[in-house]
Amino acid sequence: MVQGATQPLLEDYFTNSLRHLAETWASSYTWATQKRHFMDLQQTQLDTIEHLILLDLLGAASPRIRSYFLDTAWLFDSLIDAERRLGESGLFGYGGETSMSPGKWQSWFVPRRENNYNGGYIGDDHLPFLKRGISVLHVISEPFPYVWHTLKVRS
Repeated sequence: MVQGATQPLLEDYFTNSLRHLAETWASSYTWATQKRHFMDLQQTQLDTIEHLILLDLLGAASPRIRSYFLDTAWLFDSLIDAERRLGESGLFGYGGETSMSPGKWQSWFVPRRENNYNGGYIGDDHLPFLKRGISVLHVISEPFPYVWHTLKVRS
């Protein structure tokens, strides 16, 4: 890690790295798979991605997670459903910890409403993929945790 690096420098490094990855995958062709064996087409690695699920800035206490894109809203709703089923089953409780036991845990996900659209305004690592037509489920805490992109986090 570069001594004295600033937050913008770190952000630029990771954004440029993912931009390079998206460019590489857009120009790297795959071999026919069992599923596509009889199809007469060549696909890039990027073409084989149906959805990019970006788990970002998670781990801080009590995150609030929203749905940002309509085309992956169903995936977001599936996460809410899985969280609810796990919470109701008691699988969030561990050892003597009871704050996450059935009936006590609180969802980290902000439920979608019919007219509630967040528009994906967070510029981040997913943009090089989004710009190439890959649908994105951006699972990120909002507001950003206080430890957001610090040298301590990245090292």
